Amino acid sequence: MLVRMKTFLLWYGTPTEAGEQVDLPDAVALSYIRTGQAEPVEQEKQIEAATIGPPLQNAMRNPHPQLKRR
Repeated sequence: MLVRMKTFLLWYGTPTEAGEQVDLPDAVALSYIRTGQAEPVEQEKQIEAATIGPPLQNAMRNPHPQLKRR
């Protein structure tokens, strides 16, 4: 969980000053939030978008068919 620290944090090998954002495991982050040492950071929701492209070619169809003898 991404949190913004309100206090100095020397945890998980990265010293973090007050006001910096750090990604912590959910349980640890929630304990810091409950004690008032951190606040959650709102993350932007990603929007999935799709476009309609040209039709796909059938992989089983031969793009260069051979002429049939009669």
